[in-house]
Amino acid sequence: MYLYLSGPHAFNTTFHDTYGQAIYKVRTSSKMFGRTTTVCRILRNEILCDYSMRDIFGHLAQIEWKSFRSSVLRFRGCEMATRSFFKRHSWGLRGSDRLFAAPDGCKYRWCLDTAAPELRAHDEKQTLVARFHPGGNNCFFSAKSPFLEILPAGEHIADLILVSFVYIEKLREDD
Repeated sequence: MYLYLSGPHAFNTTFHDTYGQAIYKVRTSSKMFGRTTTVCRILRNEILCDYSMRDIFGHLAQIEWKSFRSSVLRFRGCEMATRSFFKRHSWGLRGSDRLFAAPDGCKYRWCLDTAAPELRAHDEKQTLVARFHPGGNNCFFSAKSPFLEILPAGEHIADLILVSFVYIEKLREDD
């Protein structure tokens, strides 16, 4: 699954699939203090019996950013401190990796000591689950849109992968 960003920042963009269909919308308030990121996911029109051909989004998650305390993550009816949900792991040049447990009972680790973040299963196999492709320009190709690639091993937790990606990208940008 490929999710293309419509803008340069994961915390203020729309994620589209390969066909251009908006799947997620991420908006972060521009307030200096009390900044909040809201993540919405598209709802299927068939479920809503809405034939107006417009995209309808439902609330998926919210991150309430704090400067001196742990930020708060609200995801699927649960509220938790990000410090307890995203455990710091090994330290690298680009920040410390973040480890979290998913509803499937497995642990996953965002590896931040690479050119672009990668999500791996936190087990002996360290299976690659998702990776970010930053896009950009080079001398051989025109501008390429950045995208988040979610591999088949992670498609069952795609919503959580996207929310956790938004969180770690905001941390990386602020550092």
